[in-house]
Amino acid sequence: GHCNVPDSRKNPTPLGNWVKNTRSAYRRLKNGNHGGSIPGSTVLSPDLIERLNGMGFEWDAGVNKQYAWITKFKMLKEYAEENGHCLVPLRSGVLGRWVRDQRYQYKKKLRGEHAKISAERIQKLNDIGFEWVISKIRERDEMKGKTSSGDASAGERETEHQLAYDDSIAPAVPRDESLDEDNFDKLV
Repeated sequence: GHCNVPDSRKNPTPLGNWVKNTRSAYRRLKNGNHGGSIPGSTVLSPDLIERLNGMGFEWDAGVNKQYAWITKFKMLKEYAEENGHCLVPLRSGVLGRWVRDQRYQYKKKLRGEHAKISAERIQKLNDIGFEWVISKIRERDEMKGKTSSGDASAGERETEHQLAYDDSIAPAVPRDESLDEDNFDKLV
């Protein structure tokens, strides 16, 4: 078990709302405002804080985001071990959307825009064989005569590869060149 309740803004639940309000009250308390002047605000007692700490309550929502990334990364790693690749179809749900988002964030990083992916996370994804540019994968497979599902024709492979990817957001640098010495500085 864990105390990493999903953000209530994305998935409103009574528990998620309570966690959000409790974290807000804790921030106010740490900033010297005990919440008494805010109507309907949660007031935290030292006893409640101690009990929540005792069960591993995460006071910082940023920890939840890190936990969510790690969880999805582990799912991708399992997917790669089972399938021999990280080419997750978009239709596969949460993992497919997450993979698409990693590619999108990577491209933003390459363009020098604010991106929610660090060089460390890029390296972790590279370490498990993550492919950043699907069109390059398709071209390479076609040149080698490979298919992703054994005997599948190019048309079947194209259907299978309705991947977590959109050509309009493809990074300009393919995975195998992305972290060489010349390009690494662009990512940090």
